[in-house]
Amino acid sequence: MRAFISALAALILLLSGLEPALASGQVAQARPAAKVYPSPTGNAFLFEGGPKQVFAPWRLAPSEQWNEMYWYGALRKSANQGFKLLSNEFGHEAPSELRIMIKDRKMLTADSAKYVEALEKEKGNLMALYDLSNREYNHLAVIAFGILGRETEFGTNFMYYVKERLQLGVTLKKAFDDWTLKPEKNSRGLTQIKTIPEGIEIMYCLKGPRDLRNPKVAAVATMGFLAESLQYMKHRTRAQNLWYVNDSNIFDHTLYVYFGSLRQLTNPRYDALGRQVNEVATPEHNLYLLRVKEILKGLVVLESGRAPAITGQNIACRLRDS
Repeated sequence: MRAFISALAALILLLSGLEPALASGQVAQARPAAKVYPSPTGNAFLFEGGPKQVFAPWRLAPSEQWNEMYWYGALRKSANQGFKLLSNEFGHEAPSELRIMIKDRKMLTADSAKYVEALEKEKGNLMALYDLSNREYNHLAVIAFGILGRETEFGTNFMYYVKERLQLGVTLKKAFDDWTLKPEKNSRGLTQIKTIPEGIEIMYCLKGPRDLRNPKVAAVATMGFLAESLQYMKHRTRAQNLWYVNDSNIFDHTLYVYFGSLRQLTNPRYDALGRQVNEVATPEHNLYLLRVKEILKGLVVLESGRAPAITGQNIACRLRDS
């Protein structure tokens, strides 16, 4: 009888789907349900290396599950408006509207939200101003977001606020350290740029470095600075025959122009013993660039089939006043 009862109990456990280990008194640990969201394309998954088409729903890491309603609603709204993941690493060849979504909660601040909004809405104007291709703009836009995080932690860095409000102190420190009295060379604003590009200054009727505290102004100024850096990088590559720069890594080297390491943008030279005698850019080891790329993992970038709007100069001052 005892053997029959034991066999019956084992059968009940088997039919109930419980693990055999429960029979020895172990407690089952419930696994949290995976957070799955509808993809803007229906079958897209964003990997660290870029978007790839697979038959899987959109999944968020545990650290990104900070607002389920936001993601469910925002992704569905984007899909309904015709936005999809970039068709390749940088998007369509033809100009297309851009949407940048911040999925990492630590990167979403009041400043970063307005910064991204300007990158999206001013795309047509900036492409026309700097003769950028669609893919060039998309690539520079995400780099600009990475710079915002690298320089001022998306506007939350305490020392940034201290520095912005004590520019006289910064100037005096520079005078002591470098024997210079040129406050206009101080890095300013949310992305800490030294000079507002002239084209940006005219088009957006900017009055001076103080305007760079405005995240929308900082966004277009940074894009202008990056666009000019890319133009310079293309020219230097041709003029000096930089054999190691190509279409896939020119944007990495463009950042060397942005943070002022021009001397490293040269071909390596060797002595008679085969030892390299000069310093050459190594993006794969540059801490600034590595940090920017780490930040970009917190973004989801979408595009539509519509061309971005070009509003013209007549209402461009809205950025400074907003």
